[in-house]
Amino acid sequence: MNNLNFSKEDAVKIKTLPVKQPIGVFYIGVVKASDAVAICSAKERKRDKLEEYIGMQRPLNYKRVEEIRKYVSTWDASFPNSVIVAVNPDCYFFEKEKNIIYIKRDKGSANIIDGQHRLAGFDQENGKDFDIILAIFPELELEEQAYLFSVINTKMTRINPSLAQDLYTFATINTPEKLAHNIAKTFNQDTNNPWHQKIKMLGKKEEGADPVLSQSTFTKEIVNLICSKEDSYEIRDILKRNRNKRSSLKDFYSEVETKRFILWEPFIKEEDKFIYTVLKDYFSVVSEVYKNDWGDPSKILTKTTGYIALMKVFKILYMKGFEGGDLTQNFFRINFEKAKKGSEVKEFVSTNYNPGGMGERKLAEDLLKGMELNNE
Repeated sequence: MNNLNFSKEDAVKIKTLPVKQPIGVFYIGVVKASDAVAICSAKERKRDKLEEYIGMQRPLNYKRVEEIRKYVSTWDASFPNSVIVAVNPDCYFFEKEKNIIYIKRDKGSANIIDGQHRLAGFDQENGKDFDIILAIFPELELEEQAYLFSVINTKMTRINPSLAQDLYTFATINTPEKLAHNIAKTFNQDTNNPWHQKIKMLGKKEEGADPVLSQSTFTKEIVNLICSKEDSYEIRDILKRNRNKRSSLKDFYSEVETKRFILWEPFIKEEDKFIYTVLKDYFSVVSEVYKNDWGDPSKILTKTTGYIALMKVFKILYMKGFEGGDLTQNFFRINFEKAKKGSEVKEFVSTNYNPGGMGERKLAEDLLKGMELNNE
């Protein structure tokens, strides 16, 4: 394809390697992310003005794009997997003897088959010094593009989130996620802990155990009390750049934000033992006050609905206890005994507290009403 309406000066030059597979020959090349942004676009699946469906991509998840944008600016960011694109026929020419492809510098030159969120996290500024791998299909028919998109997004198995969480075992940076993983692991192994063998550490049952809650659910709620998920890449990056010194994060959140993330201050002060102890004391009290419900497979107290509700209650009790200088087991016991004697809390079964956000909020509200506290 050489008789085109653009020159080499108007194109992105990519040195490639040919790859032969049953679908045909495609090419692997390395390009600046900013150049990829300049030549690629993703067409969303929707109806056009003629009421016909066009495009194949899902709508962009802008929250995910913002997370990627933050991630690519971190010290050790990496995207080792390729972005897959199909180049339109009149938008490229190829020097076969040199394996060099020239793609017109225009966003309509290549359709993104896989990797639209990764590319959306880059722009002309943050993509100038970030190389990415392109898998380039010249003139791939639209039918084949759609088939390839479908296979990639339906046949490839996503990693179990609990397994992903468990990989923090190997982390050397002491992030909130690593702390939450360590707490989950210790709680699950400690025979004196109410969560002993009740956490599915790899998202599945282990021999000799009867877990009721996934590790990913358990750790997520702890992390949410330390920081925002959206800030996790930046927090890790700051720690990595400052040799794991959590004191380097002292100005990361404002005073207002630290009231939202109640365990942020003890985290940056490296008071891991305190965080572990106050959570253990809290759940020990719950398991004692509701001993007939704790761990009962027919009840929800130690399942997702109950656990998330209890973490909502923990946040309110923690703030009250912190202000009063009392976060002892006795403080937690007084409040839960009060809740148990009240009439607000119903039997811990799914018919009273449906699975999902509404059930979690309802259970938390009922417990707090029994304690005569507001869910603020």
